[in-house]
Amino acid sequence: MPVVVEAKTLIEAVEDAKNKLHTDKIFYEKTEKKGGLFKGKTYEVKAISYPEVMEEIKSYLNEIITPLNVEVQFETSIKDDVFSVYMYSNNNSVLIGKNGQTLKALETLVKAKLSSAYNIHPKFVLDVENYKEKRIANLERLAIKTAKEVRATKTDAILEDMNSYERRIIHNKLANFKGVSTISEGEEPHRHVIVKKKKKICLFVLKNDIIPASRRDTMDTTIAAISTNSLGVGAINIIRVSGKEAISIVSNIFSNQT
Repeated sequence: MPVVVEAKTLIEAVEDAKNKLHTDKIFYEKTEKKGGLFKGKTYEVKAISYPEVMEEIKSYLNEIITPLNVEVQFETSIKDDVFSVYMYSNNNSVLIGKNGQTLKALETLVKAKLSSAYNIHPKFVLDVENYKEKRIANLERLAIKTAKEVRATKTDAILEDMNSYERRIIHNKLANFKGVSTISEGEEPHRHVIVKKKKKICLFVLKNDIIPASRRDTMDTTIAAISTNSLGVGAINIIRVSGKEAISIVSNIFSNQT
């Protein structure tokens, strides 16, 4: 159970709490108390240990899951201040839900419980028989398969609605995939990733030494750039940029157009 201790300094209060909980791994909330006429200020610390937090997580999950008539066992670990809980049950689909929505909801409820009850916000991971690991692998395979199709057919592809975590997996997987780019569109909960054929950019570089001195810029590079597909099929954009970062600037301008 959480302990409450009071001491003249915060360090003393925290150390006292650790001694009472028999561990250095604790969460604590401090309150500074002003002293009276002949008494200095003190610090009150309300603390709970890591193992107690894990027990609280398991207890709360059981409280939620029991009415679902699902038998569940927990495998837990605390490593690098991350609280991990793996659930094994006789009906995993109930705990996972469509695209992991139920699992995500359970994770959110646990975080809210710890915040309201103890004002703590530990790093917390909840999974059902490595569902998340398998989901990541499936999403990465989907990303590569879709990117290859987009590159071959030159036709953009719209993926199914995903949460922000899953969309980030797609974006990261294709960040360096040659020939395609990704964007997210739509409003939650119907936001999705679009895998797009990357636009081609033609860059014509002109050296300053072929430009009249009276019109020559102080920087060392001038480029005229043409994008053959920046505004749609058959559209053309032409710009002129000068400076050492000209090529990089032009590339970003055209590649970021949608």
